Amino acid sequence: MLHALSHTDAPERPGHFAEPGALVRCYVADGDWIARHLVCDSIARVTGAMVVGSSSDVWAVLRDVELLRPDALFVDARMNAHMLTTLLSLNSTNECCVVLVSGLAADAELPVAREATDFVLRPCSRTRIADAIERVRHQMRERA
Repeated sequence: MLHALSHTDAPERPGHFAEPGALVRCYVADGDWIARHLVCDSIARVTGAMVVGSSSDVWAVLRDVELLRPDALFVDARMNAHMLTTLLSLNSTNECCVVLVSGLAADAELPVAREATDFVLRPCSRTRIADAIERVRHQMRERA
């Protein structure tokens, strides 16, 4: 089971991407335990990325995002529509990059998918997750 870092362990986000080799801090929100575990495992295998937490509970996700301040939020594209909109707003306000994850290729055509930093189809390979993390890294550098 993954344990979230405490608030005091979380590095300051502003400008930390200017540092060479800075880790992309990822959080995974998915109601399916197996899917969540597989995405977390794929992220953990990517050099330069780490999982700071995960949850299936949408309210816990909001609390954890505020507390842990991840750089990337990997979110199930089939999450509750209101909560998905709320989480995607983090992408537009530069609080963190949102990557949608789904087992259905058709979800890439959903209007909300255009608001995300990236869309990853499950089952996701380490290479595809690495590409999404690189996109997050690029977007965060542009925002800094």
